[in-house]
Amino acid sequence: MVKISAVIALSAAFLTSAGSIWSVTAAEVRVVANDAVRKPMLAITSKFEKDTTHSIVTTYGPANSIEPRLTADPRTDIVFWSLSELNNLVRAGRIAPDYPKVVGRVRIGIAHRVGTPKPDVSSVAKLRAVIEATPSFAYGNPKSGVPTDAHVVRMLEELRLDKELREKGVMREGGVAVLMDVADRRAALGFAQASEIAAFPGVALAGFMPDSVQLTTVHAAALTKTGKENPAAVELFKLIIGEPASYVFERSGFDIRR
Repeated sequence: MVKISAVIALSAAFLTSAGSIWSVTAAEVRVVANDAVRKPMLAITSKFEKDTTHSIVTTYGPANSIEPRLTADPRTDIVFWSLSELNNLVRAGRIAPDYPKVVGRVRIGIAHRVGTPKPDVSSVAKLRAVIEATPSFAYGNPKSGVPTDAHVVRMLEELRLDKELREKGVMREGGVAVLMDVADRRAALGFAQASEIAAFPGVALAGFMPDSVQLTTVHAAALTKTGKENPAAVELFKLIIGEPASYVFERSGFDIRR
């Protein structure tokens, strides 16, 4: 649950900008986002829709689905992706040079099912011991194009856990599918971004991958060229990248250092 202070802060942000928001004719805002930002975005967009006359249509999916969805829907106003990928869109001329804006950073975590003992993964040695002892674990397809998925497999191989990877590993497409396996008892543990773990029912964060084998993803949002022409999208974007919303991201597993 988003903490009360964050909700109050969001309310204050709306009151401050009420004149600019409510002066805009009711409009639709189309958002394409990766699964990692689902939890904070649901809180932010529901508040925005409640306090304005605008409607928001958001489609979520794995990071490797962002590009196809943007191509399929040229009316997209706001896009969430990794900072590096959004910078590629800037270079391709699809996003203005003054975008994207960072919303937070997310580390890779290890999930376990709620109600099961929390494994100690606080060091490389302890993480290795946990993987050796666990009956099964889920991870993302390293060929998906998602850096997190490839990094997890590379890390396991570097730790010489190739045998465990072959015999115990359950490969899935995307963090949501990984966590579904954990929640549904098809895997005892799962590797996913911490924000995905925080948003998924039935699973809990056992801990982050140790710093020496960690990969941090910088998540950002950007207005597309279409979005810059949509006043409602501009107002929503201002809220997303503003200080009040940063508390919502923080409660959802993000490190909000900008």
